[in-house]
Amino acid sequence: MGFSLIQPLIIGLPRSRTAWLSVFMSQSGTYFYHEGINGCKSLPEYKEKIAGCGDSSTGLLSLGVDVVSKSKVVVIIKNKKEIEDCISWCDKSYNVDSRSFILDLQNKLLNVDGLIIKQSEINDRLKDIWCYLTDAQWDDKYKRLAELNIQAKSTAIDKEAAILLYESIQQNT
Repeated sequence: MGFSLIQPLIIGLPRSRTAWLSVFMSQSGTYFYHEGINGCKSLPEYKEKIAGCGDSSTGLLSLGVDVVSKSKVVVIIKNKKEIEDCISWCDKSYNVDSRSFILDLQNKLLNVDGLIIKQSEINDRLKDIWCYLTDAQWDDKYKRLAELNIQAKSTAIDKEAAILLYESIQQNT
């Protein structure tokens, strides 16, 4: 099922610097949520929530949403080591075997139409990301943000909302 958005998006696997990128891109004058879908019970609710903003997310693809953006999408992909680190982190954090799930999501990411950025190259591609997602003027001082370690304080999700959201997606496919 394709879900169309006008807002700019950054999507990637867990631990792909999406929290950091949401803060970085919010400096452009457009607020970027991190996991804006968290707490939403339907895709229309999510769409309303992020109206006029952007979102930097690991959750959209994991819910089975095919993102079709009328705007711009930056896709963060991982190399083999980063994927293994992601799998290990997910296994420990969620007490599940996430290997096939994470590998499937990486393949889905590779098929999203957008600007593909390797996670290991984010710092070197900040201007590309900025200029692709926004019309705001770039300033080299923004590169200094790369030195900041910004991570989500919690990986908890609103489980009740997530179940309702997943069910509504399944009913519409």
